[in-house]
Amino acid sequence: MARIPYPETEYLPHEVQDVLRQANINIFLMWAHSVNTVDIIVQLGAAQFAKLELPRTIRELVTLLGARTNQADYEWVQHVAPSKAAGVTDEQRAALERHELTDAYFNPQELAALQLAAAVQAGPQVPDAIFDSARQHLSDRQLVELVGLVGYYWMLGRVATVFQVDLNVAQGTEIYDAGVQLAEHTLES
Repeated sequence: MARIPYPETEYLPHEVQDVLRQANINIFLMWAHSVNTVDIIVQLGAAQFAKLELPRTIRELVTLLGARTNQADYEWVQHVAPSKAAGVTDEQRAALERHELTDAYFNPQELAALQLAAAVQAGPQVPDAIFDSARQHLSDRQLVELVGLVGYYWMLGRVATVFQVDLNVAQGTEIYDAGVQLAEHTLES
């Protein structure tokens, strides 16, 4: 049970109610206490799903790594099904659970991205060897997107852990699909 009650949606501004209809999961419902930022957070999440150059598999691997590193079960549970749809294997998820970042489970690009993500989380500085390895496998844009992804899911994970947000269990790609649809709608606006 969450540490504070979720806001009663019928008392929220209409534009926040609209956002929550599009992004109907507990993390965003909790965030809706901050009526002036929830839309921005949801839009940024949608962009993470649909507008990054960073490959989808790497996005999911980095998100899962962050969830485990930050003990954010909410984020882990939310991303198991979407990670499967993105091609992340059960063996890779198990390796992330053990924090076993090796070439036995990950290709060179995935491994370089995960090592960079782990270093960013351990931060504040990233060793040159890790950064240089990531730079060999990722474009400058992808490097910035990866650091932003780590920060976004750290932030969501902390809201989930601090407020003990109740788990929503994604059964398939409905959350990913909603994010893509929301991002596409944003492009049209």
